[in-house]
Amino acid sequence: MDGLLIGARIAKSVRRNARFLSPSDKVILVTAGAGGLGLVIARELPILRACVAICARNNHELSRVRDEFADSAKHMHTETCDRGVG
Repeated sequence: MDGLLIGARIAKSVRRNARFLSPSDKVILVTAGAGGLGLVIARELPILRACVAICARNNHELSRVRDEFADSAKHMHTETCDRGVG
């Protein structure tokens, strides 16, 4: 019975804090977003009603991503960013 009570308390806590966990109507920064896992994440976030900001090192790759998202109504911002070493 104690497990059921603990489960109910956890469920109540999740429901109460769900608005803070949801990416809906928030700006999400995706680093290394011009390819690989970053690009996959950037493609999925607008489905959850998030605005997406992508940064990557290569401006050419970012242009490709920018063109991909320009054909849709997804909110997107891209920026080249290479911190470099030295």
